[in-house]
Amino acid sequence: MSKLRATLAITAMPGAFSRLRHSVSNLFQRDSSVEVAAVYDVVGFCDVIVDIIYRGEIEEFFDKVIQKLNSLPEVNKTVSFPVIKRSPMQKVPKMAVTGYMFISAVPLQIEPVQKELVGLDHIISADIIAGEYDLVAKTVTPISRFPECASQVQCINGIKWSRTCIPLDVFRLLEEKFALGQP
Repeated sequence: MSKLRATLAITAMPGAFSRLRHSVSNLFQRDSSVEVAAVYDVVGFCDVIVDIIYRGEIEEFFDKVIQKLNSLPEVNKTVSFPVIKRSPMQKVPKMAVTGYMFISAVPLQIEPVQKELVGLDHIISADIIAGEYDLVAKTVTPISRFPECASQVQCINGIKWSRTCIPLDVFRLLEEKFALGQP
């Protein structure tokens, strides 16, 4: 039996966005081989990001996780980014915002980029992944510092480009705090 970690980027069917997170959260409740470590509605290139820990045969990951997700009527597309090399997890600060940065790096610079990412105070993990991107960095920082932190990441030597996804909860908190949208 193996243990596979993956970050999944899921796009909702038209009109299904509001139900997708709930459906994904409940999908694996009775399956002890799949742990949903985190689920976020996000603003970015997908609608929901899911961190999965799968305990089982690697050959069965597609059927037990991806096919099961794709069977949900709310799911339009699932892209899986299996973790190839994990970074050490950093301590999560209080009163902070979580964001995911999917990073494309220069070939042969992936591990040095990972090492430098982990050295930044706002990056809690930077995992080497398989797929369209080379790394996924999880950042936790106060919302006021997020642009500065994203710029810091993008300036690392060896990074070609990145895409950032920010959970919608951030916008909900800002809306509540500042009564945005109120006349």
